Amino acid sequence: MQRKKRRTYLIIFLILLLLLILGIVYYFYSQQEPALQPEPQPTTTDQQQQQPQPEPQPVETTTQQEEPEPQTAPEATNQTTAKQTARIFVERFSSYSSQNENEHIESVLPLITDEMRDWVERQTIEQTTEYSGQTTEIIASNVEDSSSDEATVQIQARITQRSDGTESTTQKNGRVELTKVNGSWKVDGFFWD
Repeated sequence: MQRKKRRTYLIIFLILLLLLILGIVYYFYSQQEPALQPEPQPTTTDQQQQQPQPEPQPVETTTQQEEPEPQTAPEATNQTTAKQTARIFVERFSSYSSQNENEHIESVLPLITDEMRDWVERQTIEQTTEYSGQTTEIIASNVEDSSSDEATVQIQARITQRSDGTESTTQKNGRVELTKVNGSWKVDGFFWD
């Protein structure tokens, strides 16, 4: 009976995981710009072809401000993925309780570099029978600096702490440093301001 129940839960979990992966893939493909279509060429009649066309005259333009260059699709996707990795890491790592057996540490291990692992594993919370906990939600994030294999993401978080039946909410700013390892963003540093 217990084995059947576990199997059912496992199947449900795998289906949900598959749906999540499909949703993420759909999100990234729907964010890409559509391919440029060639403009249709106007048709000309014989009479139009025989008439001489005036030469285009150069037009001088001056701009007061330079507009920033638009990001290319791969660069924007790269930054979006870095922001998502930073958000997931901070929300998981900074949300914990005195009764969840330090699950917040286990849940972020796939998101961090080997160098970061030692520090993360030392951030255990004492487990007690009386509940206390913290929930963290990212309310804003911004890629401050990025290259093809490194990024720094500034985050703003809302932190709700619960203990002894009381609740308090604060906001904190922080910084997440990421590096690419085998093509995936991994957290290499995390700092609260």
